[in-house]
Amino acid sequence: NPVIIPLNMAYSVLAFGPQGTGVVLKSKRDIQVYAANVLMESREATSVLPVEYLKNAQEYIINMWSGHRDKESQVAIMAIDTGITRVAVTLSADLFTGQGQGSVVNVNLQRGQVYLLQALDTQNLSGTLVKVTQGCKRIVVFQGVKSARVGKSGNCTTFDHLYEQAWPTVFWGKDFIVPPVQQNDRFQVSVVAAEDNTTVKFPFGNVLLNRGQVYRTQFVTNAATWVYADKP
Repeated sequence: NPVIIPLNMAYSVLAFGPQGTGVVLKSKRDIQVYAANVLMESREATSVLPVEYLKNAQEYIINMWSGHRDKESQVAIMAIDTGITRVAVTLSADLFTGQGQGSVVNVNLQRGQVYLLQALDTQNLSGTLVKVTQGCKRIVVFQGVKSARVGKSGNCTTFDHLYEQAWPTVFWGKDFIVPPVQQNDRFQVSVVAAEDNTTVKFPFGNVLLNRGQVYRTQFVTNAATWVYADKP
């Protein structure tokens, strides 16, 4: 039977502190969880990573698109271990709540508590560092945009909702394939580096990035595209 969670128990609003709105799912048998987030005329979904596989999930670097108008970029951080989890967030953009780019926001979270960040106006939270500062506690991070314009084709401009669970940097890799998509040959790729002096190789040339730097490019192709870096 379906379980309905009241909106006021699981909806995180913009606030200056933690909120007890996290949802913890447990099962006696193996399951797969899929979370969908819906906006008017747009929706997005993400697979939810099992907690038991999130070993050393203590550091994240945000990689997301900018919002537009009143459809801002957001990040949600939730603690998954008992006790106090101390988190520091180094901002790559100004926040709606007043904190400025380059500043560090420190927050203490209990298990299941959520701290929500929202960029100011059309600024982008990509490159923001989210890190546990003490002990071996772990966190999960969800990133998204209420509505984003990803690329532009001719005179057509569309805006879509983006939402996904972020991967801890400990799980990042160096070798990626962007697969071809039938009837769609235009791609947008966004890359963020976990370490300084990272060389990213594209078919059209190389890019040098430092930790937290983001590079975006658009290309047109009907073939699979290989993206390689010498560091995560």
